[in-house]
Amino acid sequence: MTTFASVVPEMSAFLPGCPSLVIESTVRKIVMDLCQRGRVWEDDVTAVTTVIATYVYTLTPTVAYAEIIEPARVWSTRADDTTFDITRLTRAKMARVHPGWPVNDDGEPQHYQPGATPAELKLAPVPDAVITIQARAKLRPTATAAEWPDYLYREHHRAVFHGVLHELMGMPNRTWSDAKLAVYHGKQWTYLLSQATIRAAQEYGSEDLTVEMRPFA
Repeated sequence: MTTFASVVPEMSAFLPGCPSLVIESTVRKIVMDLCQRGRVWEDDVTAVTTVIATYVYTLTPTVAYAEIIEPARVWSTRADDTTFDITRLTRAKMARVHPGWPVNDDGEPQHYQPGATPAELKLAPVPDAVITIQARAKLRPTATAAEWPDYLYREHHRAVFHGVLHELMGMPNRTWSDAKLAVYHGKQWTYLLSQATIRAAQEYGSEDLTVEMRPFA
């Protein structure tokens, strides 16, 4: 794990007089922003065992310093170890596909819609047997987190660096204020955030490129 405190020395040299705790809290804020906007952190969450006739469930991360911002994939595991993807439906489509749900609609869950929080799922049909629900989710650090995964920091350390300097140099009337440099770092932060968002959407790979021949007129 990379602690937010451990990256403070790298940035403090550019922020004369800025307290270490201020830099550390800003690192956390920028990392949270990167994860929220860029959707760069995805991981498995704790498996959930369903209860018959209960259709609302809450996913939980496997680590205490993370919180879920949205499910990335949800699936069920049956008693025979086969799996079945559970797809997300909007509220309007859920009403069309499952008109009797949740009162008169039970069976093996095939769909879900978001609940009251990003981590909450409402399954349809309502489970009529005990199965295991598994999921991967997009995560961000909690407001009190002190660390995040090493591999994410290695991948996005430049974005975090420029984001922190942009945030702190833009503060007025401080010994470390620098409006011109704040603009420079802001442009770098915006660019790197957009690149991180694209790469995360492509699952850190590259899209297959295909060429289609056009017929002659």
